[in-house]
Amino acid sequence: MRRFLVGVDFSERSSRAEDQALLLAARAGAELAAAHVIDGDLPARIAEAAADEARVRSAGLVERGRAAGVACRLTTARGEAHVELHNIARGVGADLIVLGAHRTSPERNAFVGTTADRILRTARHPVLVIRSGSAHQYQAPLAAIDLFAPDVQPLATALELGIASADKVTAAFGVETEAMRRLKTQAASLEAISRAFAEDEAALRAEAEGILAAAGLAGTRILVKPLLFNAADFVVGTAVELGADLLVLGARRKGAEHRQPLGSVSETALRRAKIDVMVVPSA
Repeated sequence: MRRFLVGVDFSERSSRAEDQALLLAARAGAELAAAHVIDGDLPARIAEAAADEARVRSAGLVERGRAAGVACRLTTARGEAHVELHNIARGVGADLIVLGAHRTSPERNAFVGTTADRILRTARHPVLVIRSGSAHQYQAPLAAIDLFAPDVQPLATALELGIASADKVTAAFGVETEAMRRLKTQAASLEAISRAFAEDEAALRAEAEGILAAAGLAGTRILVKPLLFNAADFVVGTAVELGADLLVLGARRKGAEHRQPLGSVSETALRRAKIDVMVVPSA
């Protein structure tokens, strides 16, 4: 049976993550583990009281899970939140970690200094960051894929876990051909670059279809677009253009237990996207 893990701290953002995790777990037929981490610097007596309070406050989630047919239980731990959430995820065999997004200001990078940031940077598991205001089934998920360095695992994972539906998801391939790169170095107009893309569009679409078919994802809705600016602009702009409610991205994991860059595209998309974002680390 699949197992989803939701991080809870009983804040408003945590409540939104709980609601979405419960809905997704019910759809996927998954168990749901709620993880609450208590500051490791607290005295033992206060930490025990905090654990007791967490059990009381999580009773509502457990009851809602029972009503939805989802087995739900709380696990508490003491220590650094991002470390212990990873430990709990490994311990319960989680297939997905669900977290609420922190509010950020335009002057700060998204998630900098937060638990979500640290988990995303060191994740061994797919992580779903919730920004939406109410729980809902995703109606317009978007998986962004680089045509010339294709990684379809994030899309396959979202489908396998039941986060996205095959009949609703769009695979968006960003393309920068050699001709387009040459025109960019010559400071050519966007119209000229777009024409260069259009000349190869049919062949590029066929290549994208072949990539998905080889991964067992034939029939997935495909969008092939030129990278007129940069990959992050393509990802965020396409999500806005399509009215996406979920963005699925890959991220290369350079270190298991240390802060490492997510990669400029994933990190920028996480900072700029106004919708839920699922990040799937590379193997």
